[in-house]
Amino acid sequence: MKFASLKEFKESILEYNVLIGREIKFDFNDKRRARTRCKHCTDYLVYVSKVGQTDTYRLNTLQPKHTCGRVFNNKSVKSTWVAKVLVKKMKETYVDMSIKDIIGDIRANNSTGITCFRAWRAKKLAKQSIDGDFV
Repeated sequence: MKFASLKEFKESILEYNVLIGREIKFDFNDKRRARTRCKHCTDYLVYVSKVGQTDTYRLNTLQPKHTCGRVFNNKSVKSTWVAKVLVKKMKETYVDMSIKDIIGDIRANNSTGITCFRAWRAKKLAKQSIDGDFV
């Protein structure tokens, strides 16, 4: 598997692990490589590194087996990820959602809990994205 940038790798691995309910951490993370591990078990490992002098990053190691259970209050869920989900929902419905609605929607549709501050921050980022100030 190949990625155009480390940012693309991080976004995709974070999205995958949030949707399956796992907390991850990036062990090392520089311009040439990144390694991701599960916070709760030692069986999950993903390693990606740069291919030669190109701008492509290749998946070198993938140990996808988790022995831990699903984490409901996942700290890997970032406000930028929640904002992406909110932008889609706000553009479809044209409704300004409250913080409680955001928390309930994320809990119901993605089976993960978020804090009030994370919901507030995501709402702010989503509004900026819709207005064109934030990319």
